[in-house]
Amino acid sequence: MANTVDAGPLNVLLNELRLPAIKVLWPQFAEQSDKEVGRRRASR
Repeated sequence: MANTVDAGPLNVLLNELRLPAIKVLWPQFAEQSDKEVGRRRASR
């Protein structure tokens, strides 16, 4: 089961919380997480 994130509200939330660096980096975090989950599933 894949979790999806609606980027629009997430960007607004990160702006409101004054986390612009995380706003810029979160797509990289999500991509890395997807790769790690894929590796774990492949190793089973």
